[in-house]
Amino acid sequence: MAFATPADLEARLGRSLTADEAARAAAVLDDVSAAIQSYTGQKFARGTYRVRSRVRRGVVRLSQRPVHDVTAVTDRFGNPVSYNWDGLDRVHINTTCRPGAPIQVVDITYDAGPDHPPADIVGVACNVALRALGADPLDSGVVSESIDGYSYRLGVIGSAGSYGLLPDEARVLDKYRRPYGTIRVGV
Repeated sequence: MAFATPADLEARLGRSLTADEAARAAAVLDDVSAAIQSYTGQKFARGTYRVRSRVRRGVVRLSQRPVHDVTAVTDRFGNPVSYNWDGLDRVHINTTCRPGAPIQVVDITYDAGPDHPPADIVGVACNVALRALGADPLDSGVVSESIDGYSYRLGVIGSAGSYGLLPDEARVLDKYRRPYGTIRVGV
């Protein structure tokens, strides 16, 4: 699912897309959306998500946000597990609710994601897509080069790639990135 539409591109561009741009727009928007999804770990679409996760210190943190509801928690064999959802993104698991070995892995089914992609995600998707549409995919990223005083200059495509993120775009997306873990340093 693309996070932006050709109409969003035209609104930011201030003109209608050319025939060549219009022919490529849907595919470019799909590619850019996939790159954003890969970078953030978020799908930006409301839906039912299922995750199998290791329980760490009695807690599982859900990756898709915002979480609207947790509908089921089971152990890896499909048996229901006692849990408490904190109302945000953490599910507290009672790991000792059954005799025997503690529960280490759970399957969680939950409803999450925004109803529509946030405006800043649409904006970044459009910026990257317009940059990609404005460049011939076969062109090199080098805009100029000189030999005597040895200098070269990279264009936007050379510095970030046709679907790459510029630093300001990455900063916008960083607030949506899925946390992969934390490091705690004792003092």
